[in-house]
Amino acid sequence: RGGTMGKKKFPDISMVSSLDGKKTKLSKVAGRGQPVIMVVYSSDIPESAPALQSLEEQAFSKDHIIFMALNVEDDVAATQTYLREQGIRKVLAFNGKIPKDYGIEDGRLPFHIVLDEEGNVLHASEDTTANVVDLVA
Repeated sequence: RGGTMGKKKFPDISMVSSLDGKKTKLSKVAGRGQPVIMVVYSSDIPESAPALQSLEEQAFSKDHIIFMALNVEDDVAATQTYLREQGIRKVLAFNGKIPKDYGIEDGRLPFHIVLDEEGNVLHASEDTTANVVDLVA
């Protein structure tokens, strides 16, 4: 489910850096001239690991795109451990919550959200195997 969406600005959600625990806002990352590909996930869902590993691989080859992971279930310490275990180093990692009206239905995770250079939602889908890089290439 999900798919390409019309121009809809993604809300400026509050997040906590999974690296150092500092609070920030999505507007410090998105809507600043670079597209963003985000995987929304939970470490207790097995499908999250391959989605994050795919994101990590793409992050090394596409410098003009910001690759981001948002853990919506765990605390920062648990997220740090999980990311280390999965070998995730280049992807920007945060903990936070997102509104339910962005295509994430019934808590289905992991989930892709693609934002354009201005922070508008281009795509939202639970299909994390789709090649969403082409949407912003």
